[in-house]
Amino acid sequence: MTHVDVAVIGTGPGGGMAACRLARTGLRVLLLEKETLPRAKPCGGAMPADVRQLLDWDFSAVIDAQPRLVRSLYNHAAPKELQSATPILMVNRSRFDHHLVERAVSLGTGSVHLREAFTVEVVEEDADGVSIRHTDGEHVRADYLIAADGAFSTTAQRLGLKRRTMMGAAIDVEVEVAPDVYEAEAPYATFNFNCVPGGYGWIFPKDGYLACGVGSWRRKARLQQGMRDFLDRSFPPGSIRSVQRAGHPIPLFTGHQPIATRRVCLVGDAAGLVDPVMGEGIRMALKSGALAADVIAALLGADTGHDADISAHAVEEPDCRAYQALIRQGIGRDLDMLYRLILPIFVKAPEFFFRTFYGEGRSYYLLSQQLAARLNTSGAQGVPARADEDAA
Repeated sequence: MTHVDVAVIGTGPGGGMAACRLARTGLRVLLLEKETLPRAKPCGGAMPADVRQLLDWDFSAVIDAQPRLVRSLYNHAAPKELQSATPILMVNRSRFDHHLVERAVSLGTGSVHLREAFTVEVVEEDADGVSIRHTDGEHVRADYLIAADGAFSTTAQRLGLKRRTMMGAAIDVEVEVAPDVYEAEAPYATFNFNCVPGGYGWIFPKDGYLACGVGSWRRKARLQQGMRDFLDRSFPPGSIRSVQRAGHPIPLFTGHQPIATRRVCLVGDAAGLVDPVMGEGIRMALKSGALAADVIAALLGADTGHDADISAHAVEEPDCRAYQALIRQGIGRDLDMLYRLILPIFVKAPEFFFRTFYGEGRSYYLLSQQLAARLNTSGAQGVPARADEDAA
């Protein structure tokens, strides 16, 4: 049996970020990954520039492109073009995730280790720690666990956490196109609203190819056909050289629910911390992974050096439920406003959503933050709003 201070299941942005935060504490950290890194990961791979506040080192080597022009369409028509105040950071998830893990292991100087090909079958918590068992019986014992094990989190299932989930679906494709088409698309992050029912399509420039996709929050969106139609209508005939396709679920935020126990924190997709409007999850995974690491370090008497206030919160709630409280006060509050107030507009009135936000360059996310701040100041509660049942 292996015993560590902190186990991290999953090496996506949430798990990788948590490991990076813990790397300088001297705590014994074990990263558990079911595949072998680097592994393929379907994802649009777009991040807002403000993630640089979390990734406080030079990660430019894994940024494929930084477009500032945002091109928006409504079902392939009514194009709008706006310049963003900050660039959108485009990454290949396989390289980006691996970069986080390599950095954590390097910074850990012997205290952070990676165990690949570890498929979790059992997660059990008791008063003294957490037991994690591999399908072949290998046993890891940890004082605390950060679970970044994705939309269908084994940890959440085993511990009875995050029971209510609204699953969207997406198809991602890596598209190699003719050089002139690539050059024409490279300056833009393109969003095409309602090109599939209840969702949108995207075209993002990467290193030598275009990351394209369609996603929808409706059960009967027929995404395979939608993807074919999207590519046919987005590029000139004969310009596509090759297509690599993959699908994946999107666990959209559906309101506050349990994402922590005394010794376990769910982060990122495992916690359902995904923008319920556009399905963006990388930023929330990074933020939640960092916060979980800060809380657990404080509980173990260590310091990640990033948030001096964590120790006080941990004393008030002397276990991982301090993390849950902090999420609800921060990114969870913003996501709750998106779910209650913005998502119904996106689903029920997509053309109005397009005109109001992307057509006029307004940020729906900023609006949700402002609404959350006002409601918090006034002491009022957000009025629950509900998208139509097709989106549930």
